[in-house]
Amino acid sequence: MEFEDIPLEEALRRICVPFGYTFRYMPGGYYLVGAASVDNPTFSVLSETQVFKTSYVPAETVAQLLSDFYKPFIKVDKTLNTLVATGSPEMLQRIAADIARIDTPIPQVMLEVLIIELTEDARKALGTEWQWRGTASNGESTGEIGLIAGALRGAAEFIYDYTAGIASFLISLKPLVEEGKAKIHANPRIVAMDGHQASLFLGQEQSYIVETESAEGSLIKQRVIVKSGVTLNFLPHIAPHGEITVQVEPEVSQITGFNKDGYPIVSSRRASTSVRVRHQETFVLGGLVS
Repeated sequence: MEFEDIPLEEALRRICVPFGYTFRYMPGGYYLVGAASVDNPTFSVLSETQVFKTSYVPAETVAQLLSDFYKPFIKVDKTLNTLVATGSPEMLQRIAADIARIDTPIPQVMLEVLIIELTEDARKALGTEWQWRGTASNGESTGEIGLIAGALRGAAEFIYDYTAGIASFLISLKPLVEEGKAKIHANPRIVAMDGHQASLFLGQEQSYIVETESAEGSLIKQRVIVKSGVTLNFLPHIAPHGEITVQVEPEVSQITGFNKDGYPIVSSRRASTSVRVRHQETFVLGGLVS
């Protein structure tokens, strides 16, 4: 290589970096050149140590997403949520840049849920003809969809437009609840980060002592916890263009009686599905007939 008006350290850097070497100015007034690898006896002299504390993504996850080339040079402390990297200055600069690209704020999704149960009489009053109605928009597309329940017997009709919010729907639903035609089990809100599952439980937990017979013929007593109420598992995935893929598993359970041994009989209704929606859109899960 031929250099002209190039500082010495810049010349050393241009020569060393393409071959995986680095250099360090030593107290004796000379430069030590070598590979900053763990099997090199001069590794402790040629390497530096830098501590990275992540803000948004767990340090363990960041370490897994970094290139495998850096794994021998990185240690992770899950308790302190930090990464400790030891390597050449050039390597530490690249690791710091990669961590900055990975450790970014994770978007969050809030799901507002309304769990409604209709009795047989309520279903007869409301009818069974459910249909979707789309409304046009003069501005940007908001995906406005109204849900209509038309009464076959002409009893009542309510229209839910989610753009008005859950509160508007509750006002329309109030007369049906007062007449005993509908029962609202829960109206929770649950927030989860992109790619992270959130779980919510509203109900009761009751423990029972269950006796089982072992192989030797002796009785073993075990404490069993029985849950009844509303359970919701929620896992969102946000696409770059804004659409949200939601994996949702709602369940409504209640103790309906006891068997001859005195143990509870739990009646459960659950659904599990994945849907793709946009911001502020509403989707409906139905048909869980008991």
